Amino acid sequence: MRQLKTFLIVVSAALLTAPIALAQQPNSGAGEGGGVQGAVGSGGSNAGGSLPFTGLDLIVLFAGALLLLALGLGLRAVARAK
Repeated sequence: MRQLKTFLIVVSAALLTAPIALAQQPNSGAGEGGGVQGAVGSGGSNAGGSLPFTGLDLIVLFAGALLLLALGLGLRAVARAK
């Protein structure tokens, strides 16, 4: 029974992370080189008044944190069952 619970936790974690991994767009590396460097070196000051986009996807980080929390609680429950 314990092995079944562990298996279900691992499978559910894999199923939760698969859509996130498939949603990422691969960088083709063609045609857009130097765009960020050109924007940074063009004036030094930000005339628009907003921060530049760094590419950090906060939803993925939040989902990863929730996944780690769920796995930790699941492992704690399995270990407590001993």
